[in-house]
Amino acid sequence: MKSLKCSRKHSYGFLLMIAVLITLFCRNTACAGEDSGITTDENGYTNDDLHYETDTLKIAVEAKHTDYTVYWLCHVETFNPQQLRSAFCGGTYGLPLRKTSEEVTAHNGILGINGSGFSYETGQPSNGKLLIKNGEVYNNVPSNMNIMCITQDGSMYTAAGGLMAEDLIARTVQHTFCFGPTLVMNGEAFEPEKGGDFREVYRKQRMAIGMVNPGDYYILATNGRDKYGSQGMSYTEMAQIFIDLGCTYAYNLDGGGSVSLVFKGRLLNHPTDAKGERAVGDIIYFVDAGDGAEGDEIIVHEDEGMLSPSSESVWN
Repeated sequence: MKSLKCSRKHSYGFLLMIAVLITLFCRNTACAGEDSGITTDENGYTNDDLHYETDTLKIAVEAKHTDYTVYWLCHVETFNPQQLRSAFCGGTYGLPLRKTSEEVTAHNGILGINGSGFSYETGQPSNGKLLIKNGEVYNNVPSNMNIMCITQDGSMYTAAGGLMAEDLIARTVQHTFCFGPTLVMNGEAFEPEKGGDFREVYRKQRMAIGMVNPGDYYILATNGRDKYGSQGMSYTEMAQIFIDLGCTYAYNLDGGGSVSLVFKGRLLNHPTDAKGERAVGDIIYFVDAGDGAEGDEIIVHEDEGMLSPSSESVWN
C-alpha cells in the first residue's frame, strides 16, 4: 500500500506539471500565434506580442512556470517617473467599478494592473484607509503600516504607522495603495509578524509589484486555483522571486479574482471568477512619453539620455 500511495502521489505531480506546461503553451500561443509579429526598427528596438520598446519605455513580458504554478513576469523600465501612473476606475472615487483592461485602454496605457482592495458597496479603493491619488487626498486617516506609496520620483515604499496624508504629501507621495502585505523591504524579505497579521502560507492567485530602483520595476501575476492545475503562490514564494530579481522593495496588491494583467490591450492571466475579468476600484499603469494625451504631457529634452535597445543594456 505504501508504494501504491507513493506512486499516486508522483503521478499526480506529473499530471499537474503537464497541465501547467499545457497552460503555458496555450497562453504563449494565444499571445504570439504562429507569427509573433516581431519588428526591429533602425534603432534596434524590438516590438512584438510580449515586448514593447521605445527610447522612453521598455517592457518585457514572460510566461513562466514552476511545478505548481504558472505566472507572468513583466520587467518595466521607464525614462521619466511620470510614466508610472494610477487612476480610479470609471474616473471617480467610488462607483462605478470598471475592468482593468477597459481602464488601462482608456488611459492609453501600454501595461496595467489592478491595484488596491476595494468596497463592492461603495466602489472605493483602500476602503476606510488613507488614500492619495495623483497628489490629491481622498481619505485622511492615520496610516496603518500597510500603505504602499509611490512618490514623484517613482520610488516605492510602505509608510510607517500613524502618518497622516499631509505627512505623505510632504514626502512627495503621489499615489497610495492598500492591500498587502509588504513582501520585500530594503532588499530583504519582510517578516509579516513584525508588521501586521499577514501570516498566510497558502498559495493563491496574486498580483504584486516590485522596484529595483526608481524607473526599474517588476510585476508578478500568478494564475491560481484554476482548472489547469495552477495553484498560485504564497507570500514567501513571491518575495523570493523579487529578491532574486534584485528588487529593493515589493508589495502584494489585491489578489484572487481581482488579478488582472493587461499588456497592449490584452488580458494575459486566467481570471478565477466564473464571469471572467473582475471590475475593480483603481489601477496602476505605464504610458509611453509622447504617446497619447497623457504621454504628451511628459516633457522629453533632446539632450537627455534615452533608454538603450535591449541588446545594448542590462535589460536582458
